[in-house]
Amino acid sequence: MNEDKTPSIYQHTLNSFRNGKPQVLTYDSNKENQAERRKQSLKNYPSRASEGLQADEYPYASTKEGGEGADVAYVPASENRSQGGSLGGFGGLYRTLKNGDQFLVLPVPKDKEPDAVPEPETYTRPIPIINSRAIDRSVKPATTTGTIILVIIAIILSPIGI
Repeated sequence: MNEDKTPSIYQHTLNSFRNGKPQVLTYDSNKENQAERRKQSLKNYPSRASEGLQADEYPYASTKEGGEGADVAYVPASENRSQGGSLGGFGGLYRTLKNGDQFLVLPVPKDKEPDAVPEPETYTRPIPIINSRAIDRSVKPATTTGTIILVIIAIILSPIGI
């Protein structure tokens, strides 16, 4: 999520992390489970729609970590709709996930650009002898940074936006 597009949700999510809520969530595609989790998390939060506010829960009701005990905050309804569209709308994150897939929630601040991540240097690593001959291959060291950047780029370039 981007702070510049959903500042209230961004702040709520950071507060949830500070309260010990997980950053890695597990998607649950079952709509009945989602509805039950939303009901549990919002049971003590009356509607404030007349004020233009909606209850935002973290972890999300659409994840196995959501439900009773979720952090809840009132946020502008427009932000909540935008966030929901980014997750479940056309081109949203949930369109790419399967039930049980895990994903990282990564808040992106508005005042800092991510540092450029240099490409890992290619090096040659000898491969053990197989069938009496040696094979060399150029390999890159394993990295998770590319995956995180890919998720950030996918979210930023989403046609819905966050």
